[in-house]
Amino acid sequence: MKAMWRNERLRLRARGAGATLLALAALLAWVYRPVLAGNVLVGRDLFREFIPDAYFLKECLTQGNLPLWIPHLRLGQPFIGTFQTQPLYPLRVLLVFLFEPERALTLQHILQVGLSALLTLGLGRAVGLSRTAARLSALS
Repeated sequence: MKAMWRNERLRLRARGAGATLLALAALLAWVYRPVLAGNVLVGRDLFREFIPDAYFLKECLTQGNLPLWIPHLRLGQPFIGTFQTQPLYPLRVLLVFLFEPERALTLQHILQVGLSALLTLGLGRAVGLSRTAARLSALS
């Protein structure tokens, strides 16, 4: 009897988790519908700073060099030590290595939003929020 009750509880939890993931996927698809149409996220900062940094990072990675210094900006400046270039962030390095920098930055943005929602859901449950409250916090 207890095993049957336990299996039913697990099934209900799995159904709730599936509904949460589906709601998150639907929300991300709605927010990022231009990306689903084949576009990339662009903006002023992306064009001026992040895309050139990503190209430089890709160039260094394909040549097998560690990107310590970028000679192309402001008569040269440190590259590996600045926060916004993210040359040691595994997700950034993997995506820039696998895709063109514009697409890599778009994918990184979407993956980070999805990951932060899932981790917020987990944190909400860990601190004692109800499933509904944790799901709402993850989707907000």
